[in-house]
Amino acid sequence: MKNLYLILSFLLLSLSISAQTYFQEDFEGSSLDANNAWVSQVITASASNLDWIHDEFGGNYYAEMNNYNGSGNEVVETWLFSPVVDLSASTKPVLNFDNLKRFAGDDLQVMVSMDFDASAPPALSTWMDITADCTMDADVDSWDYGNSGDVDLTEYKSDKFSLAFRYQGSDANGSLYQIDNISIIEQGTTPVREINALNFELYPNPAVDNFTVEINGQHELVLSDAIGNLIKIIPINHREVIATNDLQQGIYFVRIGSSVQKLFVK
Repeated sequence: MKNLYLILSFLLLSLSISAQTYFQEDFEGSSLDANNAWVSQVITASASNLDWIHDEFGGNYYAEMNNYNGSGNEVVETWLFSPVVDLSASTKPVLNFDNLKRFAGDDLQVMVSMDFDASAPPALSTWMDITADCTMDADVDSWDYGNSGDVDLTEYKSDKFSLAFRYQGSDANGSLYQIDNISIIEQGTTPVREINALNFELYPNPAVDNFTVEINGQHELVLSDAIGNLIKIIPINHREVIATNDLQQGIYFVRIGSSVQKLFVK
């Protein structure tokens, strides 16, 4: 069974790599621009100089922005820009990304341009707001990611395509946003990120003495506490019962691949 799983995984990976991929970003590096030349521009500066950051939780890296300074919210506007992507030879390119929103505040805007100059303010370029075409996370009480769905970029085929995320916050409130697993591919092909999107069952939850995880295949489970500290890494082979007698009561996060579930331990 293990050999069959490995063969299927290899075939999926081969198909993903050979797929027509124009751009891909998972932020699994040491900085925002480790894999691609992302740049940010602060349009309205906050007193604390808040801006997009590269952050990590439970071994997963992402881009994050929020306007909370530790004691209150600050007025800020900042954009995160992708490098220029050549879509001139594409047929029907689609954008897909994971996004997470926490706390009440202005919605993140997803913007595209075909004439952006990174050395100039975004106001000097032509930007189209495609947020309405994206499925954006609206559950501000959950740390689970939502997915944008495949967003048609056919109208924006250009050798100077740029993607941007526009964040705005006020001194009254402000959201925390995380962006991850961005891809622009030819419609009908499969980006690599889908291999890492694994569904698993976790029960009972809340857990008292132990909890059980069920998933297809062999994987590694990463258990982290509520603030992201790594607790342990556990190999999983289809089904695993994990004791909680060495854990304090509280909230934990269970991650397999890029899928994360919240665990309550009593």
